[in-house]
Amino acid sequence: MFQECSSITEIDLSKFDASKINNTRSMFNGCSSLTYINLSNFDTSNVESMRCMFKLCSKLTSLNSSSFITSKVKAMDEMFYGCSKLTSLNLSNFDTSNVSRMNKMFYNCSSLSSLNLSNFVTSSVGNMFNMYYGCSNLEYIIILYISIIIFLYNILIKNYYHYMVL
Repeated sequence: MFQECSSITEIDLSKFDASKINNTRSMFNGCSSLTYINLSNFDTSNVESMRCMFKLCSKLTSLNSSSFITSKVKAMDEMFYGCSKLTSLNLSNFDTSNVSRMNKMFYNCSSLSSLNLSNFVTSSVGNMFNMYYGCSNLEYIIILYISIIIFLYNILIKNYYHYMVL
């Protein structure tokens, strides 16, 4: 929809009817000047793929995804790839029980220092490769449940992180 719109700095989709959208893949991919997105009331209840949704939104500093309904989503790989100015993300409302792909989800989110994944269920995830690669400032990940083998494999790739398990 807005893919490669590199000169757009702000987008307001708060009144956009997204109820029939089932794929937000690469929706904002390459919007490298984007600093603000209003996604309040953005209906994602029918979305099955969020792959690369915010990929390379390198100037985006914050994102409110509290209205997202993700129960049908199967792919979140590279969703925040290259969002190098994001400092924190609260994805506690995400239902990830049907997601099978999370590889490179936060790849090179180099300013990200805290991440709330307290509702993440990863039992269906088959690929988490390089999920946190390049997250050099990541200090805290809040989690409730995660497959321990895949989790340990991913955190040992880059740095030591502090984890708070609820």
